[in-house]
Amino acid sequence: MKPQDSILVLLHAYYLDDTRVKRHCELLAQSGKKVTVLCLNKGKERSKETVNSVIINRAPIARSKLKSKLFYLIEYFLFFVFCFFKSTKSCFGDKPSLIIVNNMPNALVFTAIVPKIFGIPILLDVHDLMPELVDIIFKKKGSLLKKVLVIEERMSFVFASYLMTVSLPVKKLLEKRSKYDFFIVHNSPYHLPVLNKEVNNDLKVVFHGNIHERYGLQRVLEPLNIVRNTVANVRLDIHGKGPYVDDLTILIKPLDFVHFHGCFSPEDVPAILANASLGIVMNYPNHSNDFALPVKMLEYIANKVPVICPRLPVLLEYFSSESVFYFNDDDDLAEVLLFALSEPKLREKKAASAFEEYQEISWDNEKNRYIEYIDKILK
Repeated sequence: MKPQDSILVLLHAYYLDDTRVKRHCELLAQSGKKVTVLCLNKGKERSKETVNSVIINRAPIARSKLKSKLFYLIEYFLFFVFCFFKSTKSCFGDKPSLIIVNNMPNALVFTAIVPKIFGIPILLDVHDLMPELVDIIFKKKGSLLKKVLVIEERMSFVFASYLMTVSLPVKKLLEKRSKYDFFIVHNSPYHLPVLNKEVNNDLKVVFHGNIHERYGLQRVLEPLNIVRNTVANVRLDIHGKGPYVDDLTILIKPLDFVHFHGCFSPEDVPAILANASLGIVMNYPNHSNDFALPVKMLEYIANKVPVICPRLPVLLEYFSSESVFYFNDDDDLAEVLLFALSEPKLREKKAASAFEEYQEISWDNEKNRYIEYIDKILK
């Protein structure tokens, strides 16, 4: 009888909040594998517990709440030490059959250097394009940090045994940049039931997710205010957390149609979207967002909520103009919003069409491919 495969997962984030990693780990555990996750600790979580058959081993480290480069570096260093120690120790006990490393950062793969020496394969799952993200955060193209991150990315890919990523546009970019082959598993939503919509006279526009200035949520406030001159019963519900919350709170204070609800858990998403008339994605066209397929957009679609979003290449790759309300730029945003909110039948038609197109990349459609891919590595 073949011994149980053991998989060690490294994640520089909070495991229970990361729907992609959580979904993958639970499926692996359901398929009979022993799955252990090394991750951060919010501060009040247990250092070790088992959730849905996945063993969670938390470092005594949380994300730095201070906007200081020094504290970020300390956080990264301490987590790297934790992962190096735990992955090395695993080689002398319940030796893992595979180590899965999730970026950011890519360099987290190097904490598994001892398992690599022992012949354990390393799978790097590239969630985010770090060089492109630096362009947006620091607003400097061709910066020294970006050049360093391109080298870090290249070295990490060389070190890893296998590579995986989140969408076709990202795969094309990374394969062109590195000449390596990437397996795709999309960031489709965590599997949750769609709730029945209740009859409601309000037109509820929803944004849920991380609140960063670069995601452009602030851009929809004035267009919605203009739309309310024609369609008075419009409200905007915002759910989430992030570094831009304080600035956003100041912007929405005089707007009585905007309601900020704060942070939420993945399990809350169906209830948040149950009575939504429209879900908004406001990503700026830039080097990072041009390749990002937002999870919140897929959650809208999976919950049959019509979507309004910018006409970005990655979105057009998956969803046609028949399925989504696309706007070109801020100049026509108010017009497209008014059109979408004034056409309930069209919203329903587009939501159904988007849901149909989404099935090709849904988790139900991809999970068997993912298990087959992992099993192939483990042979």
